[in-house]
Amino acid sequence: VQVAVAVLIGLNFLSNIGQAEMVPAHGSFESDVFETMDIVFTWLFTAELAVNLLANWFWPFVCDSWSMFDLLVVSVSLTALFVADIPGVSTLRLMRAFRVMRLFGRLKSLRQIINSLTASVYPVANAFFIMLLITSIYSILSVNFFAEKYPTTFGRFSVALFTMFQVCTGDAWASEIARPMFRPDGMMDPGVAVFFVSFIVIVGWTLLQVVVAVLLDNFTAAAEKEKEKDSLERRKLLSHRQVSCLDPLLASLSNFDTSADLSSRISSLFTIIDIDDSHTVTFKELFEGLKKLNLSRTIFLSEDEFDAMTSHLELVGDRELTLELFDEMMRHQLFLFVQRKVATAMDGAGWS
Repeated sequence: VQVAVAVLIGLNFLSNIGQAEMVPAHGSFESDVFETMDIVFTWLFTAELAVNLLANWFWPFVCDSWSMFDLLVVSVSLTALFVADIPGVSTLRLMRAFRVMRLFGRLKSLRQIINSLTASVYPVANAFFIMLLITSIYSILSVNFFAEKYPTTFGRFSVALFTMFQVCTGDAWASEIARPMFRPDGMMDPGVAVFFVSFIVIVGWTLLQVVVAVLLDNFTAAAEKEKEKDSLERRKLLSHRQVSCLDPLLASLSNFDTSADLSSRISSLFTIIDIDDSHTVTFKELFEGLKKLNLSRTIFLSEDEFDAMTSHLELVGDRELTLELFDEMMRHQLFLFVQRKVATAMDGAGWS
């Protein structure tokens, strides 16, 4: 289902790209086609949102940020569709381009990247703030040093701050900003050179790299936390997975060396449970015998569980098990036990 919704979102985005590329005249055939496609996509997304809302009513839906984002985008689309004469409706229609962002909530791999980036915002903002402070200091200095001669680029703080941002990006800072400030005879002005070179070294080469390093470090840490969170959710699901009441007994039986050794262990267990030496075991004998075994957890076998374990066997007499049937039943339960253990180990390791 999520893949189908993701495909619809992708098709809608391709439709928006086509419309922006063609820019069809209002009322033309192409314009009508794109409008019809938009209406179809809007109703499909509305139906998907309604299903999601009903399936996760009420707090699970409200507490999920991606669901609320879906609600916002679909609501704006419906408003632009039905209320065409309100002011700014053309601006509302621009929200259609943001529908593609719903992919982030549908595809797990994209969602993990966005969550990791979001978790990195605060540390990266601190690094950006330090860079902004240094840039602001240089902007104040540049106004005092160069405002009188070069008012276009350093006339006031706001203009100087933008100029220093241009220098930080490396966009023609030497040819268009620094070199025109050299002496009239073309000789280098040491003060100008030191000012701009020091700014490039401190901000462009050092602090900007620190921002990138902080982003990568926190992104990696956040990604690991997301993986741990997913692993924890898998373990919680596994903890609720149905298990057999015989698991404590099966755990001890699983340490056999050969098939003959396993048969010997099952035979010994059958002898212990067969209290009346009738060479058959009834449910009552099995219930009492299993309960008395010295295991990590006392086994209380219910009749429903007994019926489930023996459903593939042809019992004799009054629902009784012979040694052969008991051996077959225990081997089958041991096989299921090993399957559960392997599945749990693989899921816990993230191999699901």
